[in-house]
Amino acid sequence: MRSCACCGDKITDKNTYGYCSRTPECRSRYQQAWQDARRPLTVPPATPCKSCGLPTTAKSGYCKRAKTCDAARARAEYTAEKGFRKHKPDEPRRRCSRCGRWLRLNLGDYVSLCRTCDNSTLAQRRRLLKAETMLAYGGTCACCGEEKLDFLSLDHISGDGAAERGGGRSGNAGSSFYSWLRASGFPGKNRYQVLCFNCNCAKGNGEECPCRKFPLSVYEVNAPGQLYLF
Repeated sequence: MRSCACCGDKITDKNTYGYCSRTPECRSRYQQAWQDARRPLTVPPATPCKSCGLPTTAKSGYCKRAKTCDAARARAEYTAEKGFRKHKPDEPRRRCSRCGRWLRLNLGDYVSLCRTCDNSTLAQRRRLLKAETMLAYGGTCACCGEEKLDFLSLDHISGDGAAERGGGRSGNAGSSFYSWLRASGFPGKNRYQVLCFNCNCAKGNGEECPCRKFPLSVYEVNAPGQLYLF
């Protein structure tokens, strides 16, 4: 019987590498010896970890078996080359100032909100911008009188909306268009009007708006044939 080279316990003669598997350190040394026996000659052999002393092949000289070793390895391998800033292990993490969630790593000091809260804030700002624009040009649909913000849109009275957006592109539409109108002082009160989506689509089709053609409600029809659709 032989003895383990790490802890000194007895091992069988068939044990090729000279380490038992009773303790984590013995298992680590046995696994490293097994890897060294199969490692190509071009790969350098394992060296003792600078923190715990267990064998490792890491270029930094630190293994990943313990938290202290892993933290030391991350500090040793930290680089900020070629404009890519890898997270520094000792950098403190910050929380969102609104919901308290952890912020992503490597964010600038000017970032104080998480992605969810930032998107919510941006949606509120866009909604407020749309409300200001709709109020500046009437606030309600010029055809049916609809006043719910989600149903309203801005219509070009002369029908030159596609030309103003640049050949139909959406780069000068939506929030960007509302921002330009607010920065310009909401000009063209005789050029733009507020329409709901239904009336705006009916105008785009070149037909008379249904809210003017059929003033009856579906609940006011008592018998079939009273409401002519065509």
